[in-house]
Amino acid sequence: MDIEFESIERIRAYQEERLRDQISYLAAHSPYYRQMFSNAGVPPEDIRTLDDLQRLPFTEKQDLQLHHADFL
Repeated sequence: MDIEFESIERIRAYQEERLRDQISYLAAHSPYYRQMFSNAGVPPEDIRTLDDLQRLPFTEKQDLQLHHADFL
């Protein structure tokens, strides 16, 4: 798909569809992100749009170092 040639609205819809896919995958396969969603009080299914991302904390380098196995 040549998304770069689509309208802004279509690009955003595509990005949000991919976001929902990724959030769903993380919730199903990553212990770290399951815990992060829980700690943030945000059910993964509530992350539907790009604007919803502001409800989640950043994943920082220290998180990767401290919880390395949870990311695998």
